[in-house]
Amino acid sequence: MATIAELVPPVVQYLVQVAREGGFTTYGEVARAFGTHPRVVPKVVEVVKEACLAERWPPLIALVLQAGRKGPSLSCLGPWLDEEAPQGEGEAVVEEFVQRVHGFDWAPLLERYPTK
Repeated sequence: MATIAELVPPVVQYLVQVAREGGFTTYGEVARAFGTHPRVVPKVVEVVKEACLAERWPPLIALVLQAGRKGPSLSCLGPWLDEEAPQGEGEAVVEEFVQRVHGFDWAPLLERYPTK
């Protein structure tokens, strides 16, 4: 089974593709796509989260949902809720974040985690 470090680049590629398509995925779908256990995916997603936070990029991890959810929760976006965050009620804020993720140029993240 691949290590977390080995999984990050292809998972980043996968998530960027999901963003470009304007969609969402689940932890289970990511696990199946890369032949790993669903419990490993949050550890991979944590690496992506830290990269996005460090660079002040939108929360790419918001596209990875728990099975049965229609969209990310406001609590998932917690680290991004600062003075630059969208203002408004919960669902409107989440929708604004999702639009930012879908419309963002993820090339710098892809460059950081190239696949071999």
